[in-house]
Amino acid sequence: MKGFRFYEELYFKNRKGENSQDNIIALFVPEQRCPDGSYECLASLFSTPNSIVCNMAVSPGYLETDARWVSEAKARSIHPKLFEYLD
Repeated sequence: MKGFRFYEELYFKNRKGENSQDNIIALFVPEQRCPDGSYECLASLFSTPNSIVCNMAVSPGYLETDARWVSEAKARSIHPKLFEYLD
């Protein structure tokens, strides 16, 4: 899909010691910066699997430390509602 770069948010431990669910960040390409330097993106509203999607902003530092680039195919398998929104 042209116009987006996909990032998987990395796992973290919740209070019960379990891994949280994957979420995908769809970064607009070319990057669109907010006045504070963050990037405009589409991301899940909640930290549950296949959550609804909304417009958000993400800092470059967050993408570097807490997310990793993934292919569109992997992003589709993790977050189908994101692609329902995009399609």
